[in-house]
Amino acid sequence: TELAKELGIPVEERDFQLYDVISADEAVLSSTPYCLAPATKINGLNIGDGRPGPIFRRLMEAWSERVGMDLVKQVMTAEYTG
Repeated sequence: TELAKELGIPVEERDFQLYDVISADEAVLSSTPYCLAPATKINGLNIGDGRPGPIFRRLMEAWSERVGMDLVKQVMTAEYTG
């Protein structure tokens, strides 16, 4: 929330209905292990065009700069050992 506000990205925290999410241009989830994740589908339906959007990219770029590492690259090149 803080990072989005710093970047001038409007933030709204509230309960959403399924229609709100499906009709959105883009959706982003936040969580502790992954920091941010694009939500591209819900119930098998695309959110926006079904791909991570420009707001997600802006947030990840700013977060990567803040922590001093390319977080997208780290996630994409991580090996699953489970």
